[in-house]
Order: sequence, then structure tokens, then C-alpha cells
Amino acid sequence: MKLKRCYLVLVIFFLAYCNNKPKDISIALAYNQENEFDSALIYFEKAIKNDSSNAELHYYIGDCYFKTENFTQSILSLLKAKELGKQSADLFFKIGYAFITKETYRLHYFLSAIRLDSSYQEAWYYGGLVNVEIGKWDDAYEFFTKSIELAPEHH
Repeated sequence: MKLKRCYLVLVIFFLAYCNNKPKDISIALAYNQENEFDSALIYFEKAIKNDSSNAELHYYIGDCYFKTENFTQSILSLLKAKELGKQSADLFFKIGYAFITKETYRLHYFLSAIRLDSSYQEAWYYGGLVNVEIGKWDDAYEFFTKSIELAPEHH
């Protein structure tokens, strides 16, 4: 374990100095790739101080919070990325999923993910769950049917 940590540190610093990206971003991306989200957040937060209008940085911060299940912070960062122009099915899915315990806007973000990528199976599935919760049975059936079509091996 200690050897792996040492190797990780060497890789991070190598990437930081060989990459054209600013050092903090390179280090953050390396930690992120190794699923070291708390460490990645430290460097993403440093980088965002120098470039607060960078939609990708806000997305990465939101993604790290998402992966550590800090959904409140995730929503704030992901919505900021959206406000700054980031558009991806993954972004809208994560916003929808993070809102899954909150009533407001959940279905809207799953639908936005589907509009951007109609093959996003998880967005169809979770959209179906939201429709069940709000009593829209016909819509839930449609969402679940599409989810099964896209990934029959999961059902």
C-alpha cells in the first residue's frame, strides 16, 4: 500500500511538470483518475480560485463531490458548470441524480440528459423512478421500457 502511494505521488508530480495544464489542474486530474477524490478536490479548489469562470473545473469539482456522495455541494458546482456553458448528458444526469432526494427539478434534469443522449440508460431508469414517485404511471412505464431496451442484461 505504501509503495502504491509513493508511485501515485511520483506519477502526479511527473504529470504536473510535463503537462501544459496548470500544475494544480494536472495534480487534481491525476488524483481524480486514481479515485482519490478528496485529494483531487483540494487541487481543483486551488485551480478554481485562478479561473472561476472555467466550466470544466466546476464540473470536475461537482463530479468529485458527486462521487463522495456530497450531493448538496455537487449540485452547486454542477449547476455552476451548466450556467457557464457546460453541456453533456453526464452533467444533466448527475444533477438529476443529486436531486433524487429533493422534489424540485429532478425529472427535468433526467429529461435534459435524455435529450442530449437518448441512449443514456441510467437517465431513463431514474426518470422512471421519479415518475413512479409522483404517480405518473404511464410515463414511468415508458421510461422503464426504454431503460430495458437499452440494457436488457441489467433487468
